[in-house]
Amino acid sequence: FLSSVRDEVLSRIDAEGMAAAQNCLFRGHEILDKEIGRIAAGRRVELENLMLQISYVGTTLGNAFNLQRLAEIVNMVIPSLGINSFIFTLYKDQKNPLANVQVICRADRGKPIEIPEEGLFVPATALFSSDFIRKDESAAYIVLPLYSTEDQLGLFVMELTSGYGVLYETIYSQLCSSTEGAILF
Repeated sequence: FLSSVRDEVLSRIDAEGMAAAQNCLFRGHEILDKEIGRIAAGRRVELENLMLQISYVGTTLGNAFNLQRLAEIVNMVIPSLGINSFIFTLYKDQKNPLANVQVICRADRGKPIEIPEEGLFVPATALFSSDFIRKDESAAYIVLPLYSTEDQLGLFVMELTSGYGVLYETIYSQLCSSTEGAILF
């Protein structure tokens, strides 16, 4: 149908009209090409900035010498990457890891949520209740198991906010090594 309409319209356009239409199409392609280039350049700059931030996060997490300091750093640097909601936990019992986890730190909508001084221990399944994760809004979360070379250490649950998978992979590997180091010292 469209090709027959196009053929009908083209048969009624004179040479001058055809030249004007082709010129208009050419200008439209030029504008689209420039806009696509501008968007691609913006994405490159965005990715370069993200990589600088990730590098900073890795260096900062590496400076954690105990769990309290690691919690402070996580509460500071994870939101700086645009991840506004997260829960950082450690397993209480390695033999039954999901029975109870210790909440080390957490944030909701970019604001750290205070953990009682005596600690906060909950069954791992409770992390997915409305007390910990917002159910009233549409959001996607990723659950990352934290581990050392020999042991499973805990879970890190975070809201997905970036289209860059490298962000989550890097946070994951840096948190694993920083957590292991903070536990050892």
